[in-house]
Amino acid sequence: GLRGLREFLFDAFFLILPFSAEILFVTGFMLVRLDFVFAVVLLATIALYMVVLIIGSDRLRKHQRRAITMGAAAHGEAIDALINYETVKYFGNEQFIAERYDTSLANVERLTVRAFTYRSFLGFIMMSILTGGMLSIFMLAVGRVEAGTMTLGELVLVNACLLQLVRPLERLGNLYRAIKQALVEL
Repeated sequence: GLRGLREFLFDAFFLILPFSAEILFVTGFMLVRLDFVFAVVLLATIALYMVVLIIGSDRLRKHQRRAITMGAAAHGEAIDALINYETVKYFGNEQFIAERYDTSLANVERLTVRAFTYRSFLGFIMMSILTGGMLSIFMLAVGRVEAGTMTLGELVLVNACLLQLVRPLERLGNLYRAIKQALVEL
């Protein structure tokens, strides 16, 4: 519990709080200095990203739990067979035990591959959302530069602001899982 509290406080105050302040600063800057459309697209992108992150992480956790549970059961079968090797040998069940263990490991492998596939798909969806939102903002800015309502320097500024947000958003998934785990430990 103490470790969970430490992790939660560290993540909340030293990672999420500064990131939230950065989002507010960039959004406020886009509202004041540029146009509200940029801020709306940015906030919509972040909101959609967060929804997919939360829902996807919860579903991913279900896949991972099944794989871990089956892995623990397979490990238990192996330990039982090793502890009781004399009984297994006496009744000539080596082949049965080996086949049962192979079947259990095949199930664990199938569930683990499914969890990794889902995790990859979730990552692809999240990065697609992020890329789509950032590309939309950038294309809006390029269109305004071509129309003469924005300068090239403002376009570079918009690009710098977007690049400043991409890396923290990518880390947000790991932070979400770490905070969920810390709350469980608490």
